[in-house]
Amino acid sequence: MRAAGEEIIATSQGYLYEKNLRLPTVRISIACQHDDGPALRDELNTIIEYGGRIIDVKVEHPIYGELSGNLLISNQEDINNFIKNYQSNDASLLSVLTEGVHLHTIEAVNEQVLEKIKTELGNKGYLLTD
Repeated sequence: MRAAGEEIIATSQGYLYEKNLRLPTVRISIACQHDDGPALRDELNTIIEYGGRIIDVKVEHPIYGELSGNLLISNQEDINNFIKNYQSNDASLLSVLTEGVHLHTIEAVNEQVLEKIKTELGNKGYLLTD
């Protein structure tokens, strides 16, 4: 499809048409740190509950540079599917390479929503600051 010129994105849930994903939004990149236990679900839930959408996850590897994976998580079902897939495949999160440190691109309808998300992630101890 991509070779035919279609604008598609590969995700863990399959391929999606990029043009169907475009909505009026603002995006930021946030740095977080947590383990892969209950904090993983809590971090994702917090972003979704406050009105955000998780676009991707990135880590900075000392040898390979930036490694990333598309997530496109926007609701509870997406979170459940992601965690189920992660656990059933006995896979490791990218953040295992960086002691839990990772970046998320998140989007929301406005800056105020993004600020609420950052505040709550900070209150829970997940948000890394400069």
